[in-house]
Amino acid sequence: MSVYDNSPCCGSIWNVVHTNGDPNSLAGDPATNTVYATLQGLANRVEVIRGATDTITATVPVGTNPLGVAVDPVTGMVFVTDSGSGTVSAF
Repeated sequence: MSVYDNSPCCGSIWNVVHTNGDPNSLAGDPATNTVYATLQGLANRVEVIRGATDTITATVPVGTNPLGVAVDPVTGMVFVTDSGSGTVSAF
């Protein structure tokens, strides 16, 4: 997964985070500077990435074939749609 510098001057790749699967979707929590990446295929999990260091800090198992992820900005809860199992995982 590539991390981009989106500033007007640069617009280039800032860093690369090597995930343990096929990242599909991302959600960010600006309050904690945390990024959540769903991993499809055999992974069926979400990797938690610390934005300040671009490092994976945790791996959370979820249902089959996670497609979407969202963070509630008030509670910090993370919701993942698991299309293969027809469920929503929350943590």
